[in-house]
Amino acid sequence: MQRARAETRELPLESQTRRPGNLAVENSLLLGEIATSRPMVKLEPARLAEAGLQAEATRRRQQLQEFRGIKRALLSTLESRAVAGTQNIVATTSAVSGEGKTYVSFNLALSLASELDLRILLVDADLLKRDLSRKLGLADAPGLSDLLTDRNRSLSDVLVPTDLPQLHILPAGRAVHNSAELLCSSRMKDLVDSLVDAEGRQVVVLDAPPVLLTPDAVAVTSLAGSILFVVRAMFSLRAEAQEAVRRIGGSERILAILNSAETGGPFQRKYAYGYYGDYGQE
Repeated sequence: MQRARAETRELPLESQTRRPGNLAVENSLLLGEIATSRPMVKLEPARLAEAGLQAEATRRRQQLQEFRGIKRALLSTLESRAVAGTQNIVATTSAVSGEGKTYVSFNLALSLASELDLRILLVDADLLKRDLSRKLGLADAPGLSDLLTDRNRSLSDVLVPTDLPQLHILPAGRAVHNSAELLCSSRMKDLVDSLVDAEGRQVVVLDAPPVLLTPDAVAVTSLAGSILFVVRAMFSLRAEAQEAVRRIGGSERILAILNSAETGGPFQRKYAYGYYGDYGQE
């Protein structure tokens, strides 16, 4: 698929500086207006399935339908329950690792990118594990950590286009020892603020770390207007899920995703979803 040519006018993050090293900008950064010279990532279904980011061919149609349902619920949320100023910022997390939150982040981003009037930025905000970047072949690519530590970098230096014209990826970047401090920094907040789009033209999906394993997760989810909380059936412990939600805070922002629910056979899965507050906490 040939990628549509983006407008070449670049809007560097440093277009309005409030204090040295800030990434503050006066207006929202729109993905279609940011020129990038980074090589394009081809999202080939067979390779994605091999990497564990997509279902095998026999389940792909069912998976597309499931994520359409999640997408519609989320888009409805962004219109009706959005937190002021972060309407288009979505974080995906879980209580512990192994629950499928990166799988959900990626496939939700793909589904959102099929919308005719949206641009999507998928961010690997798990700076410790960097699983999404690894599975997309971007483990060594500069990304979020480099943007937050190097004042000379702009978003165009680290933004990776895909063969879906409406989807861009921001990799995790190089490994760092101070991920929590970076994600809590004013530079991270300024970056997210620069990507807020009140007119609904783009959605930012942050693949956050698991809540109970690192404080990084709370730092990332605090920046989002909506949170997808992934719970794996027959795997997650209720007490762990409740503690994770308590740490995140604000259950009205949380859309709970039940991963791997059985649908008629031991190897068939589906995703169920609903607001955490709607389920109650008993």
